[in-house]
Amino acid sequence: MTNVQLQRSGFGHWVIGHSLVIGLWSLVIPSLCTISHAMSETLHSRTAGVKLGTADSACREVRLFDVSPDGKNLAYAGPCTVGSDTLFGLWQDGALVTVADRITDLQFTSQGELWFVAAKDGQAYVFLAGKTGPLYERVSRQSIINSPDGTTIAYAACRNGKWRVITQAAGTASRPRLYEGKEYAGVGLPFFGNDGRTLIYPAFAGGQFGPAKRFVVTGTQEGKMYVSDYLGWVKKSPDGARLAYVVAQDGKAFVVENERAGTKYDDVGWLQFTPGSPRLVYAAKAHGQYSIVRDGYPLRDHYDDISFPAFSTEGSKLAFVARAGNKEFVVTGGLRGPRFDQILLPQFSPNGRRLGYIARQGNKWYAVIDSRAGRPYDEVSWLLWSPASTDYAYRARIGNKYRAILNGAESQDFDEIGRVQFSLDGSGLSYAARQGRSFFLQRD
Repeated sequence: MTNVQLQRSGFGHWVIGHSLVIGLWSLVIPSLCTISHAMSETLHSRTAGVKLGTADSACREVRLFDVSPDGKNLAYAGPCTVGSDTLFGLWQDGALVTVADRITDLQFTSQGELWFVAAKDGQAYVFLAGKTGPLYERVSRQSIINSPDGTTIAYAACRNGKWRVITQAAGTASRPRLYEGKEYAGVGLPFFGNDGRTLIYPAFAGGQFGPAKRFVVTGTQEGKMYVSDYLGWVKKSPDGARLAYVVAQDGKAFVVENERAGTKYDDVGWLQFTPGSPRLVYAAKAHGQYSIVRDGYPLRDHYDDISFPAFSTEGSKLAFVARAGNKEFVVTGGLRGPRFDQILLPQFSPNGRRLGYIARQGNKWYAVIDSRAGRPYDEVSWLLWSPASTDYAYRARIGNKYRAILNGAESQDFDEIGRVQFSLDGSGLSYAARQGRSFFLQRD
């Protein structure tokens, strides 16, 4: 099987393979980590975790697990022996649900419905809420998204060499509610529109290499066609009135908004509508340097690269990762933060007053909160803010052990830590953890 990895195209966009899609087992994604440097971090006391269960003896090794958002349901998967064969088993709440040749991407939706991707007899399928979806040659794991109400998932799948976007919903019928979109030579990453139901995604007809007929699909409607090398970064404005995307054509890139093409640049790295307003912001490259373009006008400052844009909740503040030479830094309000070898995923607190991100210096990762780096780890992920913006948390790894970090204070070590989340009222942090073959729900 071809080993396809995430790669950056000549126009500075992250794509999957040649057609923005990927086979079931070919995705390779570096863990998205973060780092810290000088903050005082000590082991903090916490209430005892609630034991959720122990892995069935038939499961030789736990490879995946998740706990539903309400903490009431546990699912896990791992290799098991069936006759003389080694297969993957999936257990939910102590009962064996299914076996397959392989199981990946196990997850509960916000409504507590379990889904995962599986392969059997050389074909792939998606399992949702107790129902098995159709069989395909490949399922794009990178494309899988949950609807805002948590009842539906959508993904790209391939059959007979053709790709389509699938909508699969939880239901009580003998088969899940299912809609298979039109077949195309390739499709991009889908997203749900403002109504939470309509799917929007880029697609193309023709060959995978060189110029092809590319367009945006909204529901069942195909937009304006461009014979181009690339079409992506499709976005819808918060009020639903504007649709924008990036087209790369004849060595230049430009933004199309409501089917009107804008200024041509050497590259357009990303685009985004600001929350709560119709302002369109993107990063464009001209004369070897990137700048922020807001409402069609480039701003003054220039950088070697611009990535990972983040807006405050009300949309008045923008932060992004910029690169000068071999160092990266976060820019907010025109001010540059501390420099690191690599920076990922800046995010504002809900009140817009604080900023956190993940950074790497050398071979160590840090969580950087309000421009102060915490203690170094081998990996940092799941950085998030409490609803009141007073607390932050993330997951960290040292060697082969994981810790949950709350406001700089560390938990005990676990073999794995899964879903990390604050309660909606901000009263505490909870996360699923595994120690050996036992699963726990920890609350702080």
